[in-house]
Amino acid sequence: MELLEKETLACRDWNGENIPNYVNYSFFNEPYYQGIHSHQQAILGYLEFLHRIAQCNHWASDLRVKTGNPASIEQFNEYFCSIKANPLIYIKRDPDYLGWKTNPIYVNKEMMTAEKINPEILFKNRGIYEKAFFHETQTTTVSKEQFLVLNQRFFPEREYLKIYEWDASFSNRFNRARDCYGAYLWSIYDEKRKRFTVISVFLNP
Repeated sequence: MELLEKETLACRDWNGENIPNYVNYSFFNEPYYQGIHSHQQAILGYLEFLHRIAQCNHWASDLRVKTGNPASIEQFNEYFCSIKANPLIYIKRDPDYLGWKTNPIYVNKEMMTAEKINPEILFKNRGIYEKAFFHETQTTTVSKEQFLVLNQRFFPEREYLKIYEWDASFSNRFNRARDCYGAYLWSIYDEKRKRFTVISVFLNP
């Protein structure tokens, strides 16, 4: 499984005009689909992506201190592509004990559980995905029409999709959102395009 870096970084909408900043999309190439195991690997790959983003944020902060200037999107993305993710930390305990600490990312693989759902459920009008995207506790300028266009672009042929909705309690990365307004996590495999999309929504104050 390979992170599609260019496509994933392009979804980090820095001003929130097209995708709210509390919604994340990441994409992976996976020609050798192995059911739920591949879905789990996609989720872990997404968390490794978040580790790299945290590393880049730290680098960008240091750069601003040294130069007095913020890193450009181009500089940020170039640095991202030049580094490897710090490894995830695997534990046996419930990661709830870590509180709201989000970095480094801890994972209890034994707690990774998911429910298989069909595309009609995920993309249902005013369903859980749409409600999380436009949650009442968050502020976004993205319109319903933009939301529909975005999902049509990402998932043009939904009959080929294999979808799992995950319980996000297995990692400290989701603790704060879970304690506040909710953390949502889906892994979606497109059998025709041989690629995964991982969607997460962090509903923090």
